[in-house]
Amino acid sequence: IGVVGFIIIANTTNVFDLENKDKIVNVPNVNSPIANSESEINKPREVSLIDSNNPYIPNNDIWINKDEFIKEMIDVGIIGKFSEANLIIEGEISNGLLNFLSINVDYFSGVYGVEKTLCNFKENCAFKEKDQIKLDIDLMSKNLFSGKNIKLWNEIQPQPNENKATIAKILVVPFDQKGNPSSKITNLKIEYRCEEGSKCEIIKCDKNNYSKLSVKDAEWQCLKDKWEDKAAENIKEQ
Repeated sequence: IGVVGFIIIANTTNVFDLENKDKIVNVPNVNSPIANSESEINKPREVSLIDSNNPYIPNNDIWINKDEFIKEMIDVGIIGKFSEANLIIEGEISNGLLNFLSINVDYFSGVYGVEKTLCNFKENCAFKEKDQIKLDIDLMSKNLFSGKNIKLWNEIQPQPNENKATIAKILVVPFDQKGNPSSKITNLKIEYRCEEGSKCEIIKCDKNNYSKLSVKDAEWQCLKDKWEDKAAENIKEQ
């Protein structure tokens, strides 16, 4: 019986192979509902740094007025551990000139994609009216800024203790080939992902809520309002 059974199975297999050897069959994509699924904590998130209905247009004296420059910087609250973080920049150009981007994070300032004062168009450093501005900068990788390869995440300096928050100041200024602030930023956001097990978060601080406070007190109050005293202790101590 065992031999007969073997012969039957073997013959059946051979018939199947002969009938389908030249056919391609589409297989439905059926996966387990829990296979490769991401936890809610580790799903990609994003935070908008400007109002989509109110594009950012830099003031003409932003390069010469320190107070105005600081005023226009966006305060960003950061807590937790991150596996990914990208700065998304979109903008519109209407001046008919070549335009560049000054990226400013805390005390760092550099022109994106530029080798000292030279722009190689392959580096996506110059933007023309027909191209518009569209950039996706990996904050955790090195990028070229004014001749230096800089990892912007090092400038942001999140706290090593994931239960403590920090403030990063960010400003993106488009300017034309004459050096004048120009055009407008229509979309500025950070897309990020937490390390597994970390409850990381990035928020934008609304400066209008803290306009009567000093710069440091405003930073501390923003973090305190979001994450309570413990998270904001490091800001108050500085």
